[in-house]
Amino acid sequence: MATTSMPKNKRACPDPPLICVDDIDEDRLAKKIFGDNRVKTESRGDVVTVVEEKNFREKSIWHDDDDAEEVQMPTGKKAVLLKRNTDTGGCVPADEYQDRLRKVFQSQQRGTPKWAKLDSKEKTTGRQDDSDSEVEAAFDEMTRSAIKYVEKDSRLASGTISYSRCPDVTVGYRMGPIKTILFHSVRPVVIAAGDRGVVQLFRVGNTLNHGHFLQNVQFSNFSVSSMGLTLGGTSLICGSPHAHFLMKYDLEKGAVTQLQLPSCIPRQNTGNFTLTSDGSMLAMVGRNAQVYVLSTTSMELIKVFSTSSNVVSLQFFPDSTELWAFTEGGQVHIWDMLGFHNFFQDEGCISGTKIRISRDGEFIACGSGSGLVNLYKTGNVRSTTTREPQPHCVIPNLHKNQAKLFHVDYNNVFSNYPPKNDKLPAVGCVEFSPHSGYLAIGGGNGHLIMERLHHFESY
Repeated sequence: MATTSMPKNKRACPDPPLICVDDIDEDRLAKKIFGDNRVKTESRGDVVTVVEEKNFREKSIWHDDDDAEEVQMPTGKKAVLLKRNTDTGGCVPADEYQDRLRKVFQSQQRGTPKWAKLDSKEKTTGRQDDSDSEVEAAFDEMTRSAIKYVEKDSRLASGTISYSRCPDVTVGYRMGPIKTILFHSVRPVVIAAGDRGVVQLFRVGNTLNHGHFLQNVQFSNFSVSSMGLTLGGTSLICGSPHAHFLMKYDLEKGAVTQLQLPSCIPRQNTGNFTLTSDGSMLAMVGRNAQVYVLSTTSMELIKVFSTSSNVVSLQFFPDSTELWAFTEGGQVHIWDMLGFHNFFQDEGCISGTKIRISRDGEFIACGSGSGLVNLYKTGNVRSTTTREPQPHCVIPNLHKNQAKLFHVDYNNVFSNYPPKNDKLPAVGCVEFSPHSGYLAIGGGNGHLIMERLHHFESY
């Protein structure tokens, strides 16, 4: 017949009666309670008495009768460490068994784990001098005041850059090669699109509770190669090298609208265009070395510019007053909206590929098919009396599917990016977030590589 034992009620040990001791018996009583590991101090007037309690085991508040019983030693390989040669009958007292378990655990953990250690207690009694309190308060106030003047260095360090690779936001949502990337101007959102005509929006940053994917839209027979935001970031305009119209996607309502080009423009594709910073105007590369400037709200033609060779890349100046265009022959053309025209030849360029202007308008970068990137200062380009200004610096030897981060102030490449033996996929596009906190690289395999640049705190 099986029997069950009910747990015994635990009895709280009664508190010892309060006693008074004089100075003669105080040291003897303290030694009995705390042992020898303490600091002896004399009590003289206002002198602070400090008692340190270290390396002792506190007495249990509860007393359990089960601790006095014997425990049957377990069998098996794991019980070898618990057995002793002096054991008889296979039973040991419960408190002894508990002590053996503790020692085995500590030996396996190479000491007592941090979470299992009791903090040493320091009890301070007595009165503190008023002068000491005033000094401590003054020191705290000075410390708080100094913190306000300790700021992070605003300049980016040279040589190496602190960064970390973010998780691939496209996991589970890859839709072919990525041809264009765009960071939202207001919200922490990255937009990616490519050959299959799918535009996808992903949340940037810490997304442990919500995930990265936000929404997507697919255009039929419309591979996307250019994108731009309008109307304060609420609408997205997309262009395709295989269509003679634009697609407008309302990010808030999810509505899609087809935008037809003006009838005065010959039938052509819309795969290469750029927008002003406020999204009010659109400049599109046309046939026969022409560039068309349109209004994004009415789709009316505003200006037509012509060059001596086909335009491969173009961008509006940050203040939206000028349009800069780069031709396949290496010429950079500059137009303002009043019709003024200027141009210069990119040094050493055989086949132009890309032009980009910094957000503050101070620098212009021109890339060529030979793997050469020339960086110009805008002021030098405007003040030169010749058509061949000297580059501020040159970034050579760029190869296919390779990326480099260049420090403009120090004129050198960050040596730790990309990591050694890190093979980038077929690079289709590169983009920085509005405040340079993130760098995104779109790959031909559908992956979106995103790096968090730690120097820049904002998105």
